[in-house]
Amino acid sequence: LAGTFRETEASLIGVLMELDAGNGFIALSYPSCFEYCRLALGLSEAQAFYLSKVPKKSREVPLLKLAIDSGRLTVSQARRIDPVVTNANVTDWVEKAAVLPQRELEREVAAVNPKAAT
Repeated sequence: LAGTFRETEASLIGVLMELDAGNGFIALSYPSCFEYCRLALGLSEAQAFYLSKVPKKSREVPLLKLAIDSGRLTVSQARRIDPVVTNANVTDWVEKAAVLPQRELEREVAAVNPKAAT
């Protein structure tokens, strides 16, 4: 079941990326990806927040999406590195996100970007 959840989450990120790229949310009468996730999909504000951030970052950093698609990262791990991951450092951050415990990963991210501290 966990594998199916990850696959579904990765597929959802792909759909949200496509909708965001083509202003599909506006065509569906939603002002943003966040509002679409919250209102149309019925997700919590927290879920809608990270499901609206990860697709945007995945468009900027395509290797992040590949890490999610391959099962190397969960969407939760991807959202934690969102504030610091770039095309230049994606390999390092994907590795850290894949192996570090959540709190340690959050400390690493906060060391680079103090505004990202949880």
